Amino acid sequence: MDDDLTRHTDDDALLKDPRIEALEAARQSNGQAEPPVQRAHAAPVVRQPPVHDDPHIYEEPYSIPAGDTYFEPAPARGQAPRAGLEGWIIAIVFGLIYGIVGYFVITDGHVVSFDAMHRLNEAYMTWWNSPPKLAAITLEQPPLGALAFLPLAIIKPLATSLIAMPVLTAIAAGMLMALLNSILRRCDMPAIFRFAMILVFGLNPMVVYYAGNGEPVVLGMVLAAISLLSIISWYITDETRGLVGAGLAMGGALFIDYQYGVWAIGLALAVLIIASGKGDGEDRLRSSLIVFITPFVYGLLVWTLLNWVILGDPIDWITSNPHMISVNSTDTFRNVTATPLDALGDLFKVVLGIAPLGLVAIIMLVFSGIFSGSRLAWGLLIVCIAAIAAPVARVLFADQADLMTLSIGLPLAVLAFAAMAAVYAAEENWRAIVGAVMFIGLLAAIPLGWNAMKDYDYQNQAQAFTRYIDTRENQEGTSSLGGYTVGIDPERTMASYIKTRIPQKSDSILVDENLSYGPMLLSGRPVLFVDRADEGVGAWEQVRDNPYGVVDYMLVGIGRSADALAKRYPKMLAGGESGLTPIFRTERYVLIKVAAEAPVISTTPGGTSTAPRPVEPSTPPSTDSGTSSSFDTTTPDSTTDSGSTSSSSSSSSSSSGSSGQTTAPSLEGE
Repeated sequence: MDDDLTRHTDDDALLKDPRIEALEAARQSNGQAEPPVQRAHAAPVVRQPPVHDDPHIYEEPYSIPAGDTYFEPAPARGQAPRAGLEGWIIAIVFGLIYGIVGYFVITDGHVVSFDAMHRLNEAYMTWWNSPPKLAAITLEQPPLGALAFLPLAIIKPLATSLIAMPVLTAIAAGMLMALLNSILRRCDMPAIFRFAMILVFGLNPMVVYYAGNGEPVVLGMVLAAISLLSIISWYITDETRGLVGAGLAMGGALFIDYQYGVWAIGLALAVLIIASGKGDGEDRLRSSLIVFITPFVYGLLVWTLLNWVILGDPIDWITSNPHMISVNSTDTFRNVTATPLDALGDLFKVVLGIAPLGLVAIIMLVFSGIFSGSRLAWGLLIVCIAAIAAPVARVLFADQADLMTLSIGLPLAVLAFAAMAAVYAAEENWRAIVGAVMFIGLLAAIPLGWNAMKDYDYQNQAQAFTRYIDTRENQEGTSSLGGYTVGIDPERTMASYIKTRIPQKSDSILVDENLSYGPMLLSGRPVLFVDRADEGVGAWEQVRDNPYGVVDYMLVGIGRSADALAKRYPKMLAGGESGLTPIFRTERYVLIKVAAEAPVISTTPGGTSTAPRPVEPSTPPSTDSGTSSSFDTTTPDSTTDSGSTSSSSSSSSSSSGSSGQTTAPSLEGE
């Protein structure tokens, strides 16, 4: 109690001004009572608030008996547009439309992103593997794309039917549309024009495709939009929380795509440029920068520490190429090298096709910075330069031209949208012209994007998407630019075989989950598989090197040299490895029967080896594009522990149908 009184007394003494104490002493000696401190209006003005500031940020000054006058800042007011009914309606309407389109593209058109399926499988194993653990989500690529699937992957039918993929990105795309509307509202654009702008932006065919295919691109666009909205709000209201929101959003975006790290550098420079024009002094400038970069740097340090502790290399995520292995692709352009001119040329094609507004936005930002003196325009111009430099640097460092994918244009489209909104807000006399240019640029992206999806080489099945929209025909078995074979029938067939034709025994199938994630997910039973997430990489490699008596089967991806099991046993797929006998094959996978005991290979005096002769496993017939046939999923009559098989397969009847259709078994969720 005494300590508290002493502390309060000391604090009060520190807060008192010596001049006030002298005045109080004089009044007490004259017998005058101390008058209460009252607020009073005063004419002096300490500083003129910036033009863009809210005029109510600072209250009128009040005086104290000593005659000193100062201003007391008012409490921060919520100036940022809140997600009211308008925002919710926009998010729900666009989310439903994108979700429905994505559902039919995947289930009816069979245009499935294997990148998204890989991430969904990691999330699914986190809940349903044996044992379930978060380690199923690897550090080989930014993890937020897989982490975002966790709430959906806990529902088995939602994950194993792949419906979780369009659900996730449709929700994110709905949020994106609401955020874009908030940016326009923050920049004082009337409602009717706002709705027209977001409508034409949302009709961009690349936006529609990625809003329903499950890839994390749209998640990155959402965080980029949050960051841009926060920076614009901070510029207009001078509220520090805008800087905090921008820093947090960029920190999250880094865990979706490392290229957003370059965006963060551009935004940090933009903060310096904007803060230098507020006239608040160097201390305020430095504090603004620190507030922005702290969340981003914190996330960066955490991610570096995780890589150091788990992978043993703190900077491996910077030097490695997080290129996802798509089992349905031959990586036709993987070995195409890149030059600076080629990279810039490809980037121009991407921007022209997906974000043509960006070409105009850069010019408009320069004009706004020169003629209206907008610091925000100069700051966003720096961000544009950083956003352009990021994909070019990635292509040149990896020396892979195919990294300049068509999806790179989507975040650039969001940046161009925000830049034009900032130009619109900068000068009232320009608003009619800027609004018209913005609408035309967004509208032009619809036909230009459609043509780019049909013709641009470096893409992920966007061409197949345009064919499905045109014809409404199943794209199973068709080819798409980039060396892709569209469809998931090989995965469904293998998953169905595993579920129905072999014993359902835990940890009985050794698998390289980086290649065979499709059958693992579609089977709905990750407990059947021995993968690296179970007991770690070391334990998995021990089983790989000596699988006999430990596992009963191996599931091996074919057509790609990256499968670790195929590398360890190169003759296995043709039946040339003793004790490892192929029993079932699809276009992309082979199921191998593993002997119960390690075989002993002996050589007769005549030099004849007892190693098995190559055999051809039971396989469903291949289907050409435009034909339809039933898959032969007949299993061998019996399999012995030694790995020998006696197969007797019967061909199933063929049936003709519409182009691209197949009667491969359809999986229901567990």
